[in-house]
Amino acid sequence: MTITITPKGLLIGILVCVAIIALVCLIILLIKLIRTIGKVNKILADNKDNIDGTMKNLPEISDNVLDITDDIKDVTGVIGDVSTDVGNVVDSFVEPDGPMGTIATVASAAFRIVQFIKGLKDK
Repeated sequence: MTITITPKGLLIGILVCVAIIALVCLIILLIKLIRTIGKVNKILADNKDNIDGTMKNLPEISDNVLDITDDIKDVTGVIGDVSTDVGNVVDSFVEPDGPMGTIATVASAAFRIVQFIKGLKDK
């Protein structure tokens, strides 16, 4: 008995082996997919009440988010105005004609008077 292997027969044999390996891998993949879907179903079943509560509250939550963003827009506008006002107050406070300039002038004059009096005592 003689077995002759032709290139065509060898190629068909290799393709059958590859198909069997691919089929085994596909079966393993399907088993893992079924297990994963089962776990997801269990998680959804265990958390059904929480999911339902969240879904019922979702419109209220989105309304709250819209209100918050509107408030943030208002606050940022006010902050811009306040920062401008504070900058103006600080600028006027530090100017020579402002309160700090007056205090600095009085302090300088008082220091000069004290220095003059010390100079008189030393003589």
